[in-house]
Amino acid sequence: MYVATTKRKKPEYISPSEDNRSLRRRIYFSSSSSSSSSASGMSSPGVPSPCVNSSPPHVSTQQSIQGVTIPMGASSGTLNGAPQLPPNSDPMIQSIFNAMSNPMFLSAFIPVLSMSLMPMIQQAVQSSVKELVDKITHQEAVINDLQIENYELHDQIARVENGLEELEQYGRRNSLRFHNVKVDDDADTDKIVTELCKSKLEVEITPDDICRSHPVGKTNKNGRRQIICRFRNWKIKNKIYTQKKKLKGDEDKIYVTEDLTKHRQALIDEISSAKRAGKVHSYWTNDGRVFLKLSEGGRKHLMRSIEHLHSIAPPNSNS
Repeated sequence: MYVATTKRKKPEYISPSEDNRSLRRRIYFSSSSSSSSSASGMSSPGVPSPCVNSSPPHVSTQQSIQGVTIPMGASSGTLNGAPQLPPNSDPMIQSIFNAMSNPMFLSAFIPVLSMSLMPMIQQAVQSSVKELVDKITHQEAVINDLQIENYELHDQIARVENGLEELEQYGRRNSLRFHNVKVDDDADTDKIVTELCKSKLEVEITPDDICRSHPVGKTNKNGRRQIICRFRNWKIKNKIYTQKKKLKGDEDKIYVTEDLTKHRQALIDEISSAKRAGKVHSYWTNDGRVFLKLSEGGRKHLMRSIEHLHSIAPPNSNS
């Protein structure tokens, strides 16, 4: 019996530099040729067809990147070894490539490269830093100028406020306040003031000496209030004010004070607290100015602010 046999084709040699697409094409045509030969030899029934392996043989593939051949694993596709130049590369390029791949060359070349680049890097950094330093210096100068201007403006505002306060006090120089006075709702305050000055201060005045008077503030628990009175001139006001010491020990506890600004009245209240604490011996006002003595027979101090008071009689001091 004649048996048809199929001669297996010898696998062709595949160049290592052949790319994957060409490789797949060659394998495909090789498999197709084998299949055709096998099919043509199966004309007789009962003859088994030879086993043809259609999968490509185990070939170590390589990947070329910009002319440098990098060996790849056949199955995993990972790097297998260091980069290599093509076999037909220029000898000089091959020598340079081999030298740069040498660890000894790299260990000697990198310090030289660093020394060459360091001046340029330092110059670039110093240029950037100098620019920042110049900006900071300029900003500091601007801030200093603004601070000086701010201090000057504060001083100007303080002087203006002091001037306004002086003018306000000057407008009150002809006025007095009578405290703890019995005042009815419909009472004639001009008459009350004239009678009080005559009976308690021994000063004769007439209603014509008074420009205006009226009660101020709330009524205390004894039904008494303040009366503010503006006199016709400073002389009349001062004549009454100099006699206020005759009200000392008054049974009705009436007393007279000058009409002070809010700032000076706050200063008087602070001095009064210092006197109760034993830090001030005595205090008084004269034509709107505030004076005090720290001890009996001591020097007279003209007070201008609460800060001035605290500088000579600190709140935490018992002297």
